[in-house]
Amino acid sequence: MAVHVVSLRDLDRVRGDAEPALPAADRAAIARRTHGRRRVQAQAARVLATAVAAPGSVNASHDQDFLVLAQSPVACGVDVEDAAEDELLEVADRFCAEGELRERIPARGLWAAKESAAKACGRGLRAGLRTIRFDGDPTATWSAVDWPFGSGFLTRVLDLGDRHCALTVRAATPPRVRTRVWTPTASGGRWTFVPATRPAGDPAHEVAAALSAFGGGRG
Repeated sequence: MAVHVVSLRDLDRVRGDAEPALPAADRAAIARRTHGRRRVQAQAARVLATAVAAPGSVNASHDQDFLVLAQSPVACGVDVEDAAEDELLEVADRFCAEGELRERIPARGLWAAKESAAKACGRGLRAGLRTIRFDGDPTATWSAVDWPFGSGFLTRVLDLGDRHCALTVRAATPPRVRTRVWTPTASGGRWTFVPATRPAGDPAHEVAAALSAFGGGRG
């Protein structure tokens, strides 16, 4: 499977007044249900999914700085979260069962793990995140999802310092995960993403390098 990374800050610098390279019907559908920053984020997720153009399951997540898209031949879910730990601790009772935080898993990591699992299982936030558990510590190793709707799924969470990223996939053993960076580009009044060719060292490449800890390599 693969995890693709885009810097949304780079997109802001590039897109100007250009429109996303999407069919008019797709642009209109996104415009009807979103506005402002969320509209740009939704457009970016659709453009990246189109650029990846790979069969199978595709799932996207974003925070304020990055868009992350997971692609797999089997069901998968991804979540990237940059909310402050203190903010999530204040609402922990909404997504943590009693005693979970005493297991020393960061609230932000636990939130990301549960959201990625709910997305991979096709349930979303309506699933009730409090009921999702894991048979180990997903911040330390790939852990099986312990949930009636999540049988056969593994979850792993990575601490990237100022954010956590979680990946869930239907698998019996930890998957090989390839990471790839995409660069925003604009031409002819349209913006899109192309595979990055510039040297590593920018924030998107740093995130991709950190995500290689899921297990696999860069590509």
